Amino acid sequence: MKVFGKEYGLLYSVGAMGELKETCPDKDLNKLGELLNTPDGGKKMLCIMSRWYEKAEAMQARLEGREYTEQPLQAELLDFVPVQDFNEMMAEAVDVMFRDRQATVETEEPDKNRKKKEDPEAASTS
Repeated sequence: MKVFGKEYGLLYSVGAMGELKETCPDKDLNKLGELLNTPDGGKKMLCIMSRWYEKAEAMQARLEGREYTEQPLQAELLDFVPVQDFNEMMAEAVDVMFRDRQATVETEEPDKNRKKKEDPEAASTS
């Protein structure tokens, strides 16, 4: 997501989810829609998701022995974003949330050529 020419990443992680929950009415994540209907709710969500993206980048850098300076999106920048652009940012954030919430499970196709083990007792009775 670009804000004034600078690219910002968004992450919906366990940490981001917990922080979003704390900002929702009654601290209930099911009320996220109510938060987003407030003037600052969308800005809060974008900033939280940006902050957790930056935290993840910093953690990865530490694990790799690199230095990384976190530069999350600042809410005051969003005050100057045109409404249409802001709405596009919010749509991108929602896409990230749903993408990051989906569980993926890898499965293997059954090997149809594999022979079943014979039961030794059944083999001896024939």
